[in-house]
Amino acid sequence: MRVADASADSASAPPNSAPPAYRPVQFPMPPDSTMDSGDTNVVGSSDTWFGTISITSSRGMDEVHQYYDVALPSEGWAPLSALMTSDKVVLQYVNQRLGRAAIVTLTSKSLWRGTDIDVVVSPLINRAGHS
Repeated sequence: MRVADASADSASAPPNSAPPAYRPVQFPMPPDSTMDSGDTNVVGSSDTWFGTISITSSRGMDEVHQYYDVALPSEGWAPLSALMTSDKVVLQYVNQRLGRAAIVTLTSKSLWRGTDIDVVVSPLINRAGHS
């Protein structure tokens, strides 16, 4: 499993090497995928962040869906719901340990094989004492 990680340090890279991939936060990413820095907006760091991340995968939507069905629960994210159409999948998860909710939207690229992945992560609202 590939995880976006804020710990990459370009200072430790050998001279003339490519810069590290853009990974401001920790969140599972399918193999053969990249994070789009232009459409990624996060506040915080590591596993306490919230905001949106945009990922592009060269894998098909069904394969990416299967990846998240395994990867997120293995990291403590419990599935809440899933909505599926022929070209889009919307998955909702909650992580009680981290106190966060996530919506993962997978959109199939129509002309090219691949999947656009949009992730929104937010803190859980404390509903204790509310009816």
